[in-house]
Amino acid sequence: RSVKASPVKSHAITECYPIRRSSRKTKSLIKKELADEIINAVQSKYEGDLEIVEFKDKGRGVVAKRSFTRGEYVVEYAGDLISWHEAKSRESEYALDTSVGCYMYYFNARNTNYCIDATAESDRLGRLLNHSRRTPNCLTRLVWVPTLDNPNKELPHLVIVAKRDIDQGEELTYDYGDRDKSAVEVHPWLKS
Repeated sequence: RSVKASPVKSHAITECYPIRRSSRKTKSLIKKELADEIINAVQSKYEGDLEIVEFKDKGRGVVAKRSFTRGEYVVEYAGDLISWHEAKSRESEYALDTSVGCYMYYFNARNTNYCIDATAESDRLGRLLNHSRRTPNCLTRLVWVPTLDNPNKELPHLVIVAKRDIDQGEELTYDYGDRDKSAVEVHPWLKS
């Protein structure tokens, strides 16, 4: 004798259980949010979490008014964005006056050599972070930021981010990366 099977009606799982959405963020979403925060900070020129302090042995420097977590935006190294050739010309000019320091940051972006010249005194604090070759708590990152007048046009900016967690009241430092023998002879503190 044969038994006839009754047809099975299939149901979508959503008929029995509600749809659940994860509230966790993907790595790519976290990375995008961090990039957007940096762009907003650069465009707004925000530096409210920093304070200029006079250090006995090294002059002005910058300390954190709050704690920073590793990878977090700290400040922009702001100045004139100029070509490598213009930078070399200005550097020669600055060398003629020993009372003027030189705050030039050379970098390459999208196969073009640039320089941020932050030599002129300004209210921007990134130029005042001191050097530490051995124990820097910050590092520089290159970011492309849309211009406010034309969102389709991007310019390179150098931002300083926390290399590790930074405590409130801690001096902010990064490695200037200058290993040129003649520069180290003139500025022995580049070794430290």
